[in-house]
Amino acid sequence: MKCVTWQALGVLTMTALSYPHTGSLAAAVTLAVSSCSLGFVTFFLHERVWSRIRWGMSLPSERDHAIHPEPRSAQFT
Repeated sequence: MKCVTWQALGVLTMTALSYPHTGSLAAAVTLAVSSCSLGFVTFFLHERVWSRIRWGMSLPSERDHAIHPEPRSAQFT
């Protein structure tokens, strides 16, 4: 729900900012929705690219596993 309200706030803000420049509420809403859609697609593509970049990542070592062992599953008797 938080992301929906955030996007709605973004569309309202962009509409308010673009209305004085366009002079038309329909054009302002169209610009705001277009901006929101483009932002979503751009973010998705950005995440896809960064998910393929391996530098800066490290594999878990034996020491990391010893410090943070996997949690045990609950045993019922």
